Amino acid sequence: MLLITAPSIVKAQTQSNPVIYKDWESLEESLTQIDVSFRVIKCTTIPQIHLLVFNENSTDQNAHFELEIINTSNGVSFKKEINYAATKATIYKAECDSDISLDKLKIDLPSNYDPSNIKVKITYK
Repeated sequence: MLLITAPSIVKAQTQSNPVIYKDWESLEESLTQIDVSFRVIKCTTIPQIHLLVFNENSTDQNAHFELEIINTSNGVSFKKEINYAATKATIYKAECDSDISLDKLKIDLPSNYDPSNIKVKITYK
């Protein structure tokens, strides 16, 4: 019986929880009722920005915007353009274990970025 339960004990000890540096923070809403939120998280080895996109509109539309990701520790920044097809009244939320269709909503942070000191600005296109 010990052999049967041993693998589950090992799995529980080696499985790690993600590190959340900044929990969900809302950004400015678009004129077409697209809401975007972000968080800073490390699921495995690389800190990432995860996005939540909510199309509040009653019609399907593209969520098209540019993010400026700023490392407030040293003032370094980069921009990332996102163009995501959003069905009406639907929420798309990147998670550590979300399927590949949400990979566009995950942004790896460069190694010289401090994940605890990230600011994000949005410009809708």
